Amino acid sequence: RRRRARVDGWWWTSSSASAAAAASGGVAYARTMKWVDEFIVAKDVCPFARAPREAVDPRGLDVHVIHGDASLESVVESVVSRALELQTSIADARFNRRGGKTSLVVAPECVDLASFDTFLDVMHVCEGVFADVGLEGDVQVVGFHPEYKFYGEEATDAAAFTNRSPYPMFHLLRECDVARASGESDIRELLDRNASMLREIGSSRLTEDLERLRWGDFDDASAN
Repeated sequence: RRRRARVDGWWWTSSSASAAAAASGGVAYARTMKWVDEFIVAKDVCPFARAPREAVDPRGLDVHVIHGDASLESVVESVVSRALELQTSIADARFNRRGGKTSLVVAPECVDLASFDTFLDVMHVCEGVFADVGLEGDVQVVGFHPEYKFYGEEATDAAAFTNRSPYPMFHLLRECDVARASGESDIRELLDRNASMLREIGSSRLTEDLERLRWGDFDDASAN
């Protein structure tokens, strides 16, 4: 059955399938996994990351790379399609026993998403479509971007690196996993700890590390 939703002038149809979004491989995939392993997990930046990353059978973390200069409409379609897939896993007890399941949708070559303001607009559209197609309350989306900046903060604030990534990406989380992690951790304390840690490292060093990961020589066989 086709479900069609119109949000801010964009149409999304649930029967559509993006072949580009189904691809996961190559350098962008490997760089993303390296960022997850060496920054997000190693520095314990996100309480939702370690358990899904370490889960292998079944895999707890899925990374979907959108190849090419995709349109913003197709990016939204890819994010919503992956969110609907993630929603179906809620009834699978295997993921509850292994710390949950999560997905990253990465758009390394979408020129329009190079603008952080445009990225935020797309995030808002995704949230609107989530509500229209019945994802609200089951799946949420969190944004990561190379130029991420928290509202009201300076762009040079190192704390923003909690949400800075090699490429624009959309992190899809099951609400049940968020609730479980929130019950096990003091999220406010974690956020404060992360901000202090990142400010101690400093924006210059963090920028260098992120740029090296994004543009430096890299063996795409080193991540899986």
